[in-house]
Amino acid sequence: MEDCPNTEFIVSGAGAKQRPLSSLQANSSFYQAGEVSGFFWIEIIGDTFYGAAYEVDTDGTPELVFERSFVRRGALAAQED
Repeated sequence: MEDCPNTEFIVSGAGAKQRPLSSLQANSSFYQAGEVSGFFWIEIIGDTFYGAAYEVDTDGTPELVFERSFVRRGALAAQED
């Protein structure tokens, strides 16, 4: 985004209603899915962010479908000094 350089956003959910995505190319993203139930698991430990996306099938079983981790930018610069 032009207004928030070097910023990453997590947007999740459509209330309790599943909806299709109008376009997979509409927004730059690491992961996106429509018409699925699921949740994100997020941990921040020290300077490290870990996030995982799970989709949940009709019998309630979660399946890991995406994960990403990174170290806070300022922490990387401090380590290099």
